[in-house]
Amino acid sequence: MIERLIRISSVAFLLFLLAFYATAQQTDGQVDLSQFNFEEKGPANLSGKWEFYWNRLLSPEDFLTPQKPAWIHPSSWHRQGEYAVLGFATYRIKLKVPENQWGLSLYFPIINSSSKIWINGELASET
Repeated sequence: MIERLIRISSVAFLLFLLAFYATAQQTDGQVDLSQFNFEEKGPANLSGKWEFYWNRLLSPEDFLTPQKPAWIHPSSWHRQGEYAVLGFATYRIKLKVPENQWGLSLYFPIINSSSKIWINGELASET
């Protein structure tokens, strides 16, 4: 009886985790969350390939002219291509969120370097 209860609890917990970290549809560095129901699905997972600009620190004004990105997952770049361990770069992703959605936040794991986070052309955070 206890083993069955543990199995049922484990399955329910796994289903909860899967629902909690629902993955949004991502294409070419753009994520369309306009139909995403945050109340039902919880946080949207933005993992996937982002635009990547090695040895370039770009600001929103730089994107007024076309840029040529590489595409990598936002993490250790030296493990995903011929990039040095030390260096600097810009990661970029475009998000489309529901117009009537308020109170959204972004969670970034610890960034062990200097960083700037821009949202809608405005500097939102800097370390």
